[in-house]
Amino acid sequence: MLEAISLKLDKGLLKDIDANLKKHRYSTRTEFIRDAIRHELTDLEKQELLRTVDQVWGASKHKTSDEALHAVREQLTEKNMKEGKEKFRQMVKELGGKILRPPRAYNVK
Repeated sequence: MLEAISLKLDKGLLKDIDANLKKHRYSTRTEFIRDAIRHELTDLEKQELLRTVDQVWGASKHKTSDEALHAVREQLTEKNMKEGKEKFRQMVKELGGKILRPPRAYNVK
């Protein structure tokens, strides 16, 4: 159900609306104004979503080279391998025995 509202607009804005009615095939001012409000609400939602994305992930203030990204990946891989070896050693110790052939990724010495 539609609810009626009262709206006061200056003559210049009404002339602009009337000029755009025929150009964009709106049959009434009401239809034009409803569509304009919907469009503005959609734009506001998009802006809010972009602000949220920017807050969550942050805007990049500097460029990162492929070499720098590769170096970080290498450091993380090395760190994960060390942690994995330690976990494997702990598992062997908890099992109370030796494993004859450790998996390749865990070359335990």
